[in-house]
Amino acid sequence: MKNVCVITGGGSGMGFAAAKLIGKDYHVIICGRSIKKLDAAVLELENEGIEVEAFPLDVSNFSDVENLAQYAKKLGKVSAVIHAAGMSPHMGEAVKIMEANALGTININNAFYKVMEDEGCIIDVSSMSAYLTPKIIMPVRLYKYSVKDP
Repeated sequence: MKNVCVITGGGSGMGFAAAKLIGKDYHVIICGRSIKKLDAAVLELENEGIEVEAFPLDVSNFSDVENLAQYAKKLGKVSAVIHAAGMSPHMGEAVKIMEANALGTININNAFYKVMEDEGCIIDVSSMSAYLTPKIIMPVRLYKYSVKDP
C-alpha cells in the first residue's frame, strides 16, 4: 500500500519545495487553485523521479476538501498532509484571504482527520502576515491566552 502525502499550495513556494523533498518517500498529491502552476510543478517533479499528481482545489470549499481526502485515502495510506496553501495581503480582498487562510486550515484539518493513519501527521504552515498588521488594529486583548505560553 502506498504512503500518500497531500500538499496544498503545492504548485509553488513552500508547498512545491516540500513536494521535492518528501516526494522521494511518498506518493504526492499537490493541490492548488492554479491548474497552470500545478501542471508545471507536476512536470518538474516527474522529471526528478517523483510519483506525483495534481488535484485542483480551493481549500475554502469544504466539499472539495472532503473529496480530496477521500480520493487520497483510495490511493493508499494517508500518512502526511502539508497544508501550505494561503494568501498574502496583496493577493485579494480580506474576505477571500480569511476564507483561504483560516477556513481553509479548518477544512483541511477536519477532512483529513477522518482519513489519516494513526501515526499520520498534519503540518499547517503559516505566514507572518498577521504580524504585519499594526498593533493598534489587532484586538489582542480579546485573545490574551493565544499570545502567551500556558
